Amino acid sequence: MNGNLLKTDSKKISIISVTDRINETIKETYDTYDPRSERVIGEARQAVEDRKLLIYTEGPLGIGKSTLARRLAKSLGSLPYSLENPEAPEVKRYLEMLYHPEIDVKKIGALGVNTAYYSQRMAHEETARLAARSYVLDRRRRFDKIYMDEFVKVDLMKAEDRDRIIAMGDDEMKLLHQRGSFTGLKEVVIQMVGSPELVHRRKNNRGRDVEKETKEGGGVDIGYMTQICNGYLQSPKVLEEEGFEGLVIEVGQELNDRKEFSPRDESHLLPILEVLIAYAKSKGPILESIDFKRT
Repeated sequence: MNGNLLKTDSKKISIISVTDRINETIKETYDTYDPRSERVIGEARQAVEDRKLLIYTEGPLGIGKSTLARRLAKSLGSLPYSLENPEAPEVKRYLEMLYHPEIDVKKIGALGVNTAYYSQRMAHEETARLAARSYVLDRRRRFDKIYMDEFVKVDLMKAEDRDRIIAMGDDEMKLLHQRGSFTGLKEVVIQMVGSPELVHRRKNNRGRDVEKETKEGGGVDIGYMTQICNGYLQSPKVLEEEGFEGLVIEVGQELNDRKEFSPRDESHLLPILEVLIAYAKSKGPILESIDFKRT
């Protein structure tokens, strides 16, 4: 089953869009309160407690992954787990290399920074993967190829500098991308999709220095954001290549009547919880469909 924008031919990946359901739910509720919220949240908590889920929030930078992860974790009584703390020194240096081609990467030890960054994120993800409870993770480590592989190129960098950042040795990449194991683990990727203009505006509103555009061509401009957003539409391909088997929930950010998705709004969040309930209760690794009228 495909979503509205995300598509796959893989029989090991199911994609369910909640965008239309969110639009329907908005019409049925008043303000941000949904009378079904107490029942749905309670059922979702019980479902994910009974059936461990590893839930990732994904999408372009600035789209609202961290906010959604925190809100979902609160509703599910789970723990939000950030794979990328923007204040951590190794993350700051990594993002500077990625977004600012005017920086001389030789002076800051690109390979060492890259290795430290990936190693930290791998440790965080595997800790959550092997825990005895459900986790909501902000970002999926293996999705970095959308920024750094065939979809988005750091075009303004000299080839030799770019290679220092994105071309670790095959053995190193295999080690860092080695999957953890957990018997019967069910994985969910909640994919947030939106227009480059919307995501670029949200990115600017949060005001992080490392993302600001510079005269030298660094930072994240609308052209680069367009590449990233287009790359994320290929996320099912990335999942298929890594052997992912599970569910992708597509969440469109542009809603009817010029409204935008907000994880702080219960009427927007509940359709996602409804899908998580159905998936937790399902027997197989994928979810073919969901009848929202019965949830």
